Amino acid sequence: MSLIGQIIIMLIILPLVGSIIEIFARRGIALSITTAVSLFLLILLLFHINAQIIIPYFRYGRLIFELMIDKTWVMYAIAATVIILLVEIYSIGYLWDDYRRGWFFFFSGLMHFGTLLLLFAGDLITITIAWNILELCSYALIGHWYRDEPERYVGEGLKMRRMVLLWSPSSATYRAIVITSLGTSSMLLASCIAYSLTGSVLLTSLKNIKSLIFDVLLILAVLVPSAQIPFTEWLFTAMAGPTPASAMIHSTTLVNAGAFTIFKIGSYVPDPHGLIMTLVLIYVLLSTIISGLIGLASREVKVILAASTTIYVGLLLYVSFLYWISHLSILLLLGLIILLAHGLSKACLFMTCGYTMHLAKTRFIDDVKVFLRFKPSFIALILASANLFGVVIPSLGFLMTEMSIEYSPLYAIPLLLISHVISIALLMKIILTFWELKRKGIESIDEVEVKDLTMEIPTLIMMMLPYILFTIFHPYLKITLLTGASLSIAFLTIIACIYLRNKVRSLRVLKVRLGLPYLIDVIFGEGFKKMSMIVYKASSILDNYIHSLDIMKIALRIRNIDLKLDYKLHIKTPRIFIERLCKIVNKIHIDKVVRDIAYVSTIIVIAMMVVVIVLILL
Repeated sequence: MSLIGQIIIMLIILPLVGSIIEIFARRGIALSITTAVSLFLLILLLFHINAQIIIPYFRYGRLIFELMIDKTWVMYAIAATVIILLVEIYSIGYLWDDYRRGWFFFFSGLMHFGTLLLLFAGDLITITIAWNILELCSYALIGHWYRDEPERYVGEGLKMRRMVLLWSPSSATYRAIVITSLGTSSMLLASCIAYSLTGSVLLTSLKNIKSLIFDVLLILAVLVPSAQIPFTEWLFTAMAGPTPASAMIHSTTLVNAGAFTIFKIGSYVPDPHGLIMTLVLIYVLLSTIISGLIGLASREVKVILAASTTIYVGLLLYVSFLYWISHLSILLLLGLIILLAHGLSKACLFMTCGYTMHLAKTRFIDDVKVFLRFKPSFIALILASANLFGVVIPSLGFLMTEMSIEYSPLYAIPLLLISHVISIALLMKIILTFWELKRKGIESIDEVEVKDLTMEIPTLIMMMLPYILFTIFHPYLKITLLTGASLSIAFLTIIACIYLRNKVRSLRVLKVRLGLPYLIDVIFGEGFKKMSMIVYKASSILDNYIHSLDIMKIALRIRNIDLKLDYKLHIKTPRIFIERLCKIVNKIHIDKVVRDIAYVSTIIVIAMMVVVIVLILL
C-alpha cells in the first residue's frame, strides 16, 4: 500500500482509537487530540491527492469492498471533522460532571469514524455499514441519560388518542433506532438488488443498472435518516439527548447521511425517470415546510431547532437529487457550502441555546428565567442565525441561498422561498424571546470556570467560521434578480417577525404533530423501552467496573507475575535441573574424576542438542 493509502487508513482509524481510550480516560481530551490529528492528516492529504484513489479492503469471490477517495470527499471530510472537533471540545465542559461521559466520548468517536467511512465508501455495503454505525451511535447518544430524569424528557404532555405526547430519553432512543432502521433496511435491499443485477456492489458497477425498484428503495432509504415527513419524529424526540449529541447529529452525521449517499451514488447510477424525480423534489420541499410549521407550533427550544434542521437537511437532500439528475459538479460544491453554513451555525445555536436551557432547568422557551451565561453568547446566537437567514452578504449562508435558487428549476423556487421564510421565523421566535430577557436585565452569574471556557471558545469559533470561509468560496457568487427577490423576502420576514414579536413568540400553528410517533409506540409499547433500559444499565455496570479498577495495582500485579515467571524460567528451573542431575550422577559415580567427566559429558550433550535444534529451526 502506498504512503497516501496508509495515511487514509490512519486518519479513518484515529477517531476509533481515541474513542476506545476514552472508555478509560473519560475526559474527552484524548478523543479531541486524535480528532485534531485526523484533521491535520486530512488537510495534508488535500494538498497531495491529485487523482482518485481506490483502496480495496475486503475480497470474497466477486464481492469486493473498497474505499474511494478524491479531493471533493476529502473537503467534505475536513468540513465534517472541523465541526465534530469543536463539538467534542465543547462536550468536555458540558459533560464535566456527567455520570456516563466516558461512553459519550466513545460513541462520539465511533460516530466520527462512521462519518469518514461513509464519505470515503466505494461500494454499497460499506455505505450500509457506515449507516449502521451512525444509527447505533445516534441510538446510544440520544439515550445517554438512561435514568430518565423528568427534566430530560421531550414533549409538551398533550394528549392524543389516549396517548400522552411525552417521551423519556429511553423512549426517544428506541423510537430513533426503529425509524432509522427502515432506511438502513431499504439501503441493504437496494444493495442486494444491485448485486443480483450487476454481480457487484461497487459504485463503479452501477453505471448500467436500470431498475425502478432500486431507485425507489434508494430514495426511501435516504428520506428516512434525513427526517422528512413522515419520518421526522425520531429527530424531534432525539432532543432528549445531551446538547452536544444534538449538535453533532444535526450538523454533520446521521441526518446528512442520505444526502451524502446520493452525492456519491448519483455520479454512477443512471438518471431516474423524470416524473419520479420531479415528484421527489416537490415532496422534499413540501416536507420541509410541514416540519417548519411543526416547529413553529412548539414551545421547546431544541425542538424548534430540530425543525429548522429538517428544512436545511431537506435543502441539502434537494441539491443532491438535482446533482443526480444533472451531474453538475458545481452542485457538489453547493452541497459542501450547505454542509458548512448549516453545520457550523446549527451546532453554534445548539451550544448557546442548549446550555441556556440547561442553566434555566427548563426545556420550554416561555419558562426561561435566566439569560445566556456568557454575554458573547447572545452575539453568537445573532450571528449564527444571521448566517442562516442569508441576509449578510459576506457569509456562507447568503452564498447557500443564492446558489440554491440559481440552480433550481423554476417550479421549485416558490417552495424554496416559502421554506426559507419559515426557517427565518423559527429562529426569530428564539431570538425575540431571548431579546426580551436581555431587555429586562435577566441574566445569570458571570463566574467563568475552565469547563465554561471549553464551551465558550468552540461556540465563538463556530460563530465566526461561516463569515471567514466566505473568502474561500466568494468567486462563485453571482448576484441575480432572484437573489434580490430572496433578500427582499428575507428582510421583510425579519421585519414582520419583529413587528409581530408577541404573536411570533406564542405562535401555535399546529397543535398535533405529523409523523409516526403513535404507530411506533402502539406497536412496540413498553417492551422496546425495557430493552433499551437493560442495554444502558448493562453499560453502566460495565462502566462502574472499569473505573473501579486501580490501574496502578493492576500494573503492579502484572509486574509481579512477570518477575515470578522470569525467576522460574531463568533461575529456579535451571538450578533445580542441574542440582537433580548432579544428585543422579553422585549416586551412580562415587569417584570424583568420573563425576567430573560426567559433568563435562552432560554439558557437551546439552550443547549438541541446542545446536541441532537451532539447525532444524533454521
